[in-house]
Amino acid sequence: MNRWVIAMAAALGVALTIGLALWQLSRAQQKDEIHQAMIQMQALPSLQSQQLVADPQLWQSTHRAVQLNGQWLVDQTIFLDNRSHHGAAGFWVISPLKINEQESVLVKRGWLARDLRDPKFLSRLDTPTTDVVINGRIDLPLSQWFTLSNPSPSSQSVDTKKSRIQSNIQNKDIEYETGLKIVATVLQIDASSDGLKRDWPDITQTSDKNRAYAWQWFALSALIAGLYVWFQWIKPYAKK
Repeated sequence: MNRWVIAMAAALGVALTIGLALWQLSRAQQKDEIHQAMIQMQALPSLQSQQLVADPQLWQSTHRAVQLNGQWLVDQTIFLDNRSHHGAAGFWVISPLKINEQESVLVKRGWLARDLRDPKFLSRLDTPTTDVVINGRIDLPLSQWFTLSNPSPSSQSVDTKKSRIQSNIQNKDIEYETGLKIVATVLQIDASSDGLKRDWPDITQTSDKNRAYAWQWFALSALIAGLYVWFQWIKPYAKK
């Protein structure tokens, strides 16, 4: 094989693996920055429902702790499928919390284990039907976390509506069904209850994984370069 072709292939391999390593390091840095922002925002006093209703701009304070008063819209609870927790399969349970006559908040209430015998069976949730007070933090909108591929509520079958199991969700779907405006997404951080687990993963754990992947790519890059030098330069000349 032409030595120039081999050299170009090796250079391309080294460039690609180094690029992937740098991308993984940038992802780790982004997650660390998000974690630092979370720490700073969570150090501030919790925002109360009255403050948020009076000043809607406060909903933009991502990661800020909040304490909300409202009523669960139980019939609109959605189970996001294929969400693992410590290696176990299950659902993220999402429910709108009505905070006044016109507005509601989409709450990530916790994780629910899947029934291993019947994947479509949903365990009963002990959801209060009276007014509740929940603690949480303002989260990123769901539209930034999941692929928006579900059909609109108006086109879903009756069976799909009854099951409430979906792969993804959009705020506009909830607004369509409830007639309420979704003002924010909130991650509930109360102790585990209602049959749900709320020991949410720490984002710094995944940043460590990104660094590990980065060093793997760097190692592969070094291996490609080392093999090229050995077989194309050192070994041929060693025979002479």
